[in-house]
Amino acid sequence: MTVEQEIGDGASSRSHKRRWYEMRLLSFTLSMGLVLLCPCVTLANDLANCEQSADNVLRIEACSVLIQRNPGNADAYVRRGNASGILGAHDKAILDYGVALKLDPNNLTIYMNRADSYLGLGEFDLALVDIQFFLKTADVNNKAILAIAYSTRGRAFGNNGDLKSALLDFDKAIELEPQLPASYVNRGFFLSVSGEQDRAIADYDRALSLEPRNAITWLNRALAHRRKKDNARAVADLTEAIKYAPTMADAFLTRGNAYLDLGKSDNAISDYTKTIELSPDDARAYNARGFAYAGKNDRARAIADYRKALAINPKYERASGNLRALGVAP
Repeated sequence: MTVEQEIGDGASSRSHKRRWYEMRLLSFTLSMGLVLLCPCVTLANDLANCEQSADNVLRIEACSVLIQRNPGNADAYVRRGNASGILGAHDKAILDYGVALKLDPNNLTIYMNRADSYLGLGEFDLALVDIQFFLKTADVNNKAILAIAYSTRGRAFGNNGDLKSALLDFDKAIELEPQLPASYVNRGFFLSVSGEQDRAIADYDRALSLEPRNAITWLNRALAHRRKKDNARAVADLTEAIKYAPTMADAFLTRGNAYLDLGKSDNAISDYTKTIELSPDDARAYNARGFAYAGKNDRARAIADYRKALAINPKYERASGNLRALGVAP
């Protein structure tokens, strides 16, 4: 082949010119510090982020891109639903699980996931329907998955007031998979609210031995200590919870309450103020801080906090009662 033929007027000429242009473009791009990504790279990134990103907002964005590209991708709906559920957007999670079930009705674990989101919304009867269907229909040999299912059903039973059935399910979950911390936490929670603090604390101890950085477990054990009037231990546990979850407003609020019961008003006020910083619409924090101010005879600040609590929640009877105790009309 001659040089004239290679750069002539035919298709080979256009191909050569296109290659020359692409090389020039690549050279310019590299010199400017830019990177050209082919669609296959971005697709791989979206797939990886949808499947395993620790950033749930990023997971939702990546899964949404996959769904736009392929609306029949049931797995992307499930993963986006899981991420939404972790972020507390249970209504969105339930919508995604519903679509996923239409696309992949044989994926029965979706029922278990949707049950968990129904629990998050307080729809305990619907949660029971889904988890009962999973347990009756799914042919599962994986003990860990079965343990999660029984623990989920236990939460549904417990929140529906059936403590006996709840505890039986938690016992079954622990029998199936003794290394699953959530089963101990769930059983401990319902034991605690039913008044069995020592048994609850023992379950939280076991859960923390398996998962020592779980702030929710530290918070729950602190609440059990509070119910035993052991506020010193409660403060210690809540400090651990805050160490692992420094933006958990409930941990600061609960520690403030424990400090107040220990007579440490200044510590309590500091924690209530931090709670308000993290959760500005929490009427409980304003009411509690108002009560602490009242205990220090700081009437003006107490009244201001009670009124702020009522501005957030006009039906908040505790704040109204605290104002009346100061001789002020709500």
